[in-house]
Amino acid sequence: MAFLVFAANPLLAKEENSLETLVSVKVLEPGKVQVAYYGKATEVVRVSIYDNNDKAVFEESIRSTGGVKKPYNLRELPYGNYKFKVRVNDEFTVHDVEYKAPMYPGNVKMQVKAIDGDKIKMMVMGPGYKDFKLRIYNENNKLLHQQVVRQKDNYGRVFNLKGTNTQSVKVVLSNNTQILQRKTINL
Repeated sequence: MAFLVFAANPLLAKEENSLETLVSVKVLEPGKVQVAYYGKATEVVRVSIYDNNDKAVFEESIRSTGGVKKPYNLRELPYGNYKFKVRVNDEFTVHDVEYKAPMYPGNVKMQVKAIDGDKIKMMVMGPGYKDFKLRIYNENNKLLHQQVVRQKDNYGRVFNLKGTNTQSVKVVLSNNTQILQRKTINL
């Protein structure tokens, strides 16, 4: 007599019609989030938004007749992490959304100064500083240093330019779309 043993791990694959596959929560632009439910039956879809302290900041019920697609505006709320809880019947799914300040020249402060003749000290402060590109050029626009900085705290670093034989440097701070600040420092 032979026994067949089947092992199924529910974490490996989602059911085709599970709520996780039927609900989409995506950021359209900073502060604007779209929730979509792709159900076919007439159902009530409950959308709740919770802040960092798990306090409900918004709740609504929508009667769905074949699906729901709706944008939500977070711009009246403080920057932070939010949870979108979408409930249909007895099932629910939760999606985390980060609402952070956009990075633009008005809210990012960059300080750069020369120290010890061949070093520069740099600091970047302000909301939106989490992801930025830093480039340092010499007076002939030759790239001396480039890096992408991904961190949550203020950024500070001393760069040693000894051996580059340069008289001045241009420090450029940018995000994905634009130059935020640029400064030229004489050594």
